[in-house]
Amino acid sequence: MSKILIRLLFLLAALLLMAFLVIRHVFRKGPEDLSRVKTEFVLSASQLHSDYSADETMANTKYSGKVVELSGQLIDKTADEWGQTLLTFIDLFFGVTCTIDSLGSIRQESLIQGLSVGDSVKLKGRIDGMLSDVRLSKCMILDE
Repeated sequence: MSKILIRLLFLLAALLLMAFLVIRHVFRKGPEDLSRVKTEFVLSASQLHSDYSADETMANTKYSGKVVELSGQLIDKTADEWGQTLLTFIDLFFGVTCTIDSLGSIRQESLIQGLSVGDSVKLKGRIDGMLSDVRLSKCMILDE
């Protein structure tokens, strides 16, 4: 075989190996665990809601994608068909909604079951922005 063909085969093998390692890393990584991520802001649900209500663009610049520790009085707790738990603060339609994914709901089942409307709740989550309400995802309840 010519040297060029050998080099091309070696390059192809190296590229396939790198692609395999990258794909393996991505699929073995699993869902993000916010318990290990640094909290960037500590605030109340009412403060977060008022910041978004006052100036959504400024609030998105400041908070969007950030991990926050949030506290507030629970006004609604629901589970959806995908096994996620939705915790709502301030108002049902224009408040703050925190989504605990299905894996988080299983891990924190006893804490979630112990929550009642009117309870004071402290949680950690990533801010996604505002639709009709301010949305947080990957939330987890913090023990007080």
